[in-house]
Amino acid sequence: MAALAVLTWGLVAAGGGSGSATSAADVAHYKVSITNVTRGQPLSPIFMATHAPGVTPLYTLGQPASANLTALAEEADAAGLLGAWNPAISELISAARFVTSDSGPLLPGRTVTATVTVRGEARCLYLASRLLNINDGFIGANGVALYNRQLTLVGYDAGSEANSEDCAFISGPACGNHRHDDTAPAEGYVHVHAGVHGGGDLDPVRHDWRNPVAVMVIKRLPRPLPCADGNRVLNIGFYAYFAPVSYSAAEAPAAAGFNIHRGYEADLLTALEALEDAGLSFARRGIDVWPGIWLRSAGADYDLVGGGITILDSRTRNATGQHVVNFTSGHITFRQSLLVRAADAERLATHNDLTSNVRVGALAGTTGEFRLLELTGLVDANGVLAAGTRVETPAGTVIADGSTGYVITAAGASPNLAGRRHLYPPSEAMPQVVYLGDTSGETELLEALGAGRIDALARGEIGNRDAAHAAGGTFVVTALDDAIELGGLPRREDQLANGLSADRL
Repeated sequence: MAALAVLTWGLVAAGGGSGSATSAADVAHYKVSITNVTRGQPLSPIFMATHAPGVTPLYTLGQPASANLTALAEEADAAGLLGAWNPAISELISAARFVTSDSGPLLPGRTVTATVTVRGEARCLYLASRLLNINDGFIGANGVALYNRQLTLVGYDAGSEANSEDCAFISGPACGNHRHDDTAPAEGYVHVHAGVHGGGDLDPVRHDWRNPVAVMVIKRLPRPLPCADGNRVLNIGFYAYFAPVSYSAAEAPAAAGFNIHRGYEADLLTALEALEDAGLSFARRGIDVWPGIWLRSAGADYDLVGGGITILDSRTRNATGQHVVNFTSGHITFRQSLLVRAADAERLATHNDLTSNVRVGALAGTTGEFRLLELTGLVDANGVLAAGTRVETPAGTVIADGSTGYVITAAGASPNLAGRRHLYPPSEAMPQVVYLGDTSGETELLEALGAGRIDALARGEIGNRDAAHAAGGTFVVTALDDAIELGGLPRREDQLANGLSADRL
């Protein structure tokens, strides 16, 4: 079993360029481990740089090595690379570092592990290290994407020095760590190294290798490390399309502002961060898919999830019924309502006015959907669909038979109802339900209401009143529900043991 070396960072520059302009929501942490799998080739301290896409490659096979790469491959001198990869030079570069072990060189069979913090789009990794017992060999990685993965690294020849295997020109420990420049002609371009053949002072039995030279393992850390001041950084995912409670500064997930949190819950979290002695900080990321969002905190990516989520026991359990999340204490109250065009305010004043010729829009998996179905008799208190209800799904049309095989609740639905698009009632006294918002949340529903594709929108009073105000009188709120709901933040079951109690939020 390989021994684990102690990490030492040599930090030249960090936090400049693209990193300094990035919000905390865009920060991620990775563990990068390098294992030397050769028999007799130690590796020099490892140069690492993180950057955004678009940076010039560290090397190109078949092309001459740069002066800075040549210095590393011949002399283990990374100073030129560190200087050239200074974030102050290019906004695409996040940080440049070198990593070494407690033994200096990374010896065969040893592993060095570094924690890499990346910001914004700087999710690409460059890496280079010299093979010490050879003329101008190195390992390298060009713009490796950071995510959970394992890669093998082969040995390359910089093509800058003849492969004499003469210790007079090799600075590795096999040759006494001294060197002189070899002026003999070399290949002149980077290529896969041919190894040690015994033409000089090096012994192939001890110093030759067969690729790979090293194995690199990248693993995203489930939670940010604690800050140096003792504060705890919590990853929070927020639903991006529930204005004014929780929404993103930009609707498109690929947009730069998607992870910028806006709304009541965003202000609440910011206020918590400002509390004296609270010791809390939140790294925020937008989430564009609503169904099952409350269970996201049960995984490794989020400690908490927000988005105007009603506290329900059914939302604390996964598909097998296992209790996997808890909610913080309720911080907001909701009640359901309808948003209708002003001209329809009297015609659609209550849920009793919703008949089979009325099309009501809803976002699947919300309490707005469930209360609409329950108040109009389309489902019972357990979510069982009324017999004869016809449901259009991507897999085809299904007709409910009144059994538990056809269930819709605020926590989920039967598998045969997944992706439901349109619900047709079994009675003229019940409405049609049109499902929209899979790609852009309730924005799509509001557009459909304005365009006349639906007659009403079933959702919470807060969002509907905000939309009515923004519409300048075009929309009005009707059919206020008497039932009051509490909204909270789902968190992993183990967060209680980790000190994040409900009364702290």
